[in-house]
Amino acid sequence: MLNSRVRTWVARLRGGRSAAILAGVTVLVAACLAGRPAAPAAGPAGDDAPRTGGSELRVFSSGIQSDTLDADWREIFPIAVARLEHDDWDIQRADTAARRVVTRWKPMDHMLTRLALGDVQARCVVDLAPLSGGRTVIRMRGGLASAENLEAKPVWGTAQAAYRKAARKYLAGVRRELERSTATAVDPGR
Repeated sequence: MLNSRVRTWVARLRGGRSAAILAGVTVLVAACLAGRPAAPAAGPAGDDAPRTGGSELRVFSSGIQSDTLDADWREIFPIAVARLEHDDWDIQRADTAARRVVTRWKPMDHMLTRLALGDVQARCVVDLAPLSGGRTVIRMRGGLASAENLEAKPVWGTAQAAYRKAARKYLAGVRRELERSTATAVDPGR
């Protein structure tokens, strides 16, 4: 029975209702990717590109999302690291001299993501840039790595939108945690 359902689903993808089904799969892939802060940019994030089966994978940039916070980068740095760990990322490098946090590459294990994009790995890079007046710009760069051309996939645009949403969610979480930590640091007796 399961085989006939799978064959029916595949037949629908190839048939006239494929646009509606593909849209549904696309929304599900976006939902899968939105729960994670998506991955590395092709440049600095790809400095040690992942390998699979002995061959190097291509890294596809998911863009940059940024926010400006009213705090020194030294206050934000540990919050940025903790927030990535909270979102189930393993930290490969947390470099205070470069003001950069880099996660390890990890496979995207969700079934719909694998169905739509194939075998994909993800990584995040967070950079902190100090500004005058004790303010800081925090930038989240992400990307995906694959042996296939992800940009040619029909769901690539949706995956990009899901990344942007997840990155904004990450940045909002850092902002909330920073506000929470500064609010508790204020002396209530004043």
